[in-house]
Amino acid sequence: MKIILFIAAVLMTECNSVRLSALTKPTTTSTPAQMTQPTALVQEMTPPTFVCPESSNTASPVARLRAAMKNSSYTQMNAFFDAFLVFYSDEHLSEEPAAEERRLEYISGWEGSGTAVVADDGAALWVPSADLRRARATVSCLWLVLDQDDPRQPTIAEWIAERRGRSGKVGADARLTSISDWQALATSLQRENLQLVPQSTMLDQLWNEEMDPARRRPEFTRVVAMSHNQEYTGMSWREKVNLVRNELQAVGADAMIVTALDEVAWLLNIRGKDLPYAPLLKAFVLLSLKDVRVYVPPGKLLMPERDALSAYNCFANSNNCTRVNEYGTVYSDLRRAIETKILIPTGGTFQRGASAAIAQSIPQTKRLFQTSPIIYFKAQKNSAEIHGMKKAHLRDAVAMCTVLNYIEKIYLYRIQSIDDRRDA
Repeated sequence: MKIILFIAAVLMTECNSVRLSALTKPTTTSTPAQMTQPTALVQEMTPPTFVCPESSNTASPVARLRAAMKNSSYTQMNAFFDAFLVFYSDEHLSEEPAAEERRLEYISGWEGSGTAVVADDGAALWVPSADLRRARATVSCLWLVLDQDDPRQPTIAEWIAERRGRSGKVGADARLTSISDWQALATSLQRENLQLVPQSTMLDQLWNEEMDPARRRPEFTRVVAMSHNQEYTGMSWREKVNLVRNELQAVGADAMIVTALDEVAWLLNIRGKDLPYAPLLKAFVLLSLKDVRVYVPPGKLLMPERDALSAYNCFANSNNCTRVNEYGTVYSDLRRAIETKILIPTGGTFQRGASAAIAQSIPQTKRLFQTSPIIYFKAQKNSAEIHGMKKAHLRDAVAMCTVLNYIEKIYLYRIQSIDDRRDA
């Protein structure tokens, strides 16, 4: 024991002497000549300026959009755009738009939700916080990805104002955002002396002219709509129309524009395959006290479905028929509608409401903003719908049990394999 203590004392003495010599060692002052580095070495240490390879690609969607912002054949106006906004949704503000409606993915490469802004000297993408890391890993180096839920990040208006040009105009497709979001954007841009201008053709024209096969716009689905059997709905489309008409009269409206696709499906008892994960038909419905006007792409409603909707029996003063019109004419028809008050659905917990373009198409004196009454009618399930829900839950339970059984078998198999290897 004494020998161990003696060795420890010697080691401590040696360590202290080393520390003391290090502290008392005189420091040498470097002369300016010693501190000056060669010019070549300084240049080698300076990091090179990063240049995004995409910035030189004039055929990219961003470059083509920037060129179109300064081209009157695309802007359809004398003034040019300093920036252009690209939204995620479609004309019905669907939660999951179809492939041919994903304009945000075309322009940025980001397949999730968000808002993109393209200016002459930059491009920025605002995404939810949960998608921030994935978005930054997905888009190219052209894009600045910002957290739309972080108040410390610059807003769209602030970001555009930092790189504003001379015209002070910002373009956007008013069909792809709600009236409340459009008004909020317009107000924030106005504070920066910028004007939000609706432009619904420029980006679609660019996408339709895309030459790169990988970026070319997918074709619209040609799957036709089908009538939903009353065995499952419990009510005919006429009964549902009468329910909505009674509600319109109670609030002082003589018409309503139906834009949400699930409400169109419920009202007309019709189903389609125009959205990725929902059996819905892409259509607008203008329901008045006298008739029902459906705006649908060509070829979607065949003779049996038109016959079920009484589209062949329309005559003057008839309120039990459906007039089928071209999908894109809904905006012009709303501008010259003869009705005095048209209910425009507002956003809420379950719906985003009508788009800004729909609201802007209706004369201001005829606008009546209110929650869609169809939401509440849909929530009140009749006996046929309750029976269908129970059957659906049974099928869902069988599917869930099948999956869990499969996972359990895989787990047990792996446990057994581990035990066998240990025994071996």
